Amino acid sequence: MNREQKKATVERMHGQFAKAIAAVVADFQNMDVESLTKLRRGFRASSLDYFVAKNTLMRLAIEKTDFEPLKEKLQGVNSIGLAYEDPIALAKTINDYCKTDENLQVKFGYLAKGNQFLTAAEIKTLANIPSREVLLARLAYVLKSQHGKLAMVLMAVITKFVRTLAAVQQEKGTNKTKEE
Repeated sequence: MNREQKKATVERMHGQFAKAIAAVVADFQNMDVESLTKLRRGFRASSLDYFVAKNTLMRLAIEKTDFEPLKEKLQGVNSIGLAYEDPIALAKTINDYCKTDENLQVKFGYLAKGNQFLTAAEIKTLANIPSREVLLARLAYVLKSQHGKLAMVLMAVITKFVRTLAAVQQEKGTNKTKEE
C-alpha cells in the first residue's frame, strides 16, 4: 500500500468509526481467506461492517471519534466488526460465527455511547438477548394484552351495574303491578 492508499483507507475507516455505536475486536490469525469472506458476507447481511487493517491505521482512523479509548487495546492481530444501529446484532453475528469456526477469537467489545468495554463473556451474554424487533413485539403484546384485560374488567363492572339497574327496575315494575 502506498501513502495515498493508506490515507484513503484511514479516511474510509474514520467515517465508519464516526457512524458506529459499537465495535467488537477479534483475533482472526488462524482463519483462511474463504472463512473471512464468509464472515464478511454474514456481517453485510446484517448491515454491519467487518474489516481487517493494521493497528497503526486503525489507531489513526479512530482519532477524534467515540472509539478513541480503543487505541491502547489494539495489540496483536486484530479485526473489527462495527454496528451502526443495533449492538446486539453485532454480538449475535460474531457469536454465531464463533460457534462454527473456533479460529475466530473475540478479544473484547466496546460500546461508544456508554464508553464501556465488554469482555468476550459479556458479548456472548448480549448475543443471547432477543433482537430489538422481538423485544418491541413482546412489549407491544404485553401493552395490548394489558389494555384488553383492563377493558374486560371495566366492561364487567359496567355490565354488572346495568344488570343491577335492570333488576331494580324490574323489581319496581313488579311492585307497581302488585299495588295496582
